[in-house]
Amino acid sequence: MTVRFGLVALLLLLSACRHHDRQSALAGEIDRTAPLVVHLEKRIAAPPATVWHLLTDIQAWPNWQPDIHAVEIRSPPRLGARFDWTVDAGEIHSRIVLVSPEQRFAWTGRLFWFRAIHVWTLRPTSDGGTLVSCDESLSGLLLGWFMNRADLSETDAHWLAALDTAATRQATAGSHL
Repeated sequence: MTVRFGLVALLLLLSACRHHDRQSALAGEIDRTAPLVVHLEKRIAAPPATVWHLLTDIQAWPNWQPDIHAVEIRSPPRLGARFDWTVDAGEIHSRIVLVSPEQRFAWTGRLFWFRAIHVWTLRPTSDGGTLVSCDESLSGLLLGWFMNRADLSETDAHWLAALDTAATRQATAGSHL
């Protein structure tokens, strides 16, 4: 009886965590109480429209983000769309939870028993570029055995660097046309 009660309690707790994750993400927020939380910013010399296109063209992520090996999305990238993507650690199952064109884009993700919320915020700069904020929270059972804050920060820094390279390349190519 005690084991069954413990299992039911654990399942209810996990369900409540998923609901909390979804509610946070819908509001454009990460889970600030998660064991791993990262906030990074980078100024990119490309307009928000260029950066937005790269972030929301999920199927093309592997073309500019070398850490992503494959993506499968079964519908246009819109609110509620589900997509799966493969990185070295495995396949991540995600859902788009916030779309505010050229301003905010967020998804939740699940890899094994880990849950992530990833929120991107774009702000135009006075010189025609974009200030990109990348916020991510990661939680899950035994997370500390597999990843720490430095690992997550490095992963998100790679995202920003790849996004910067791709967006700057597109912006520069567009200015020569």
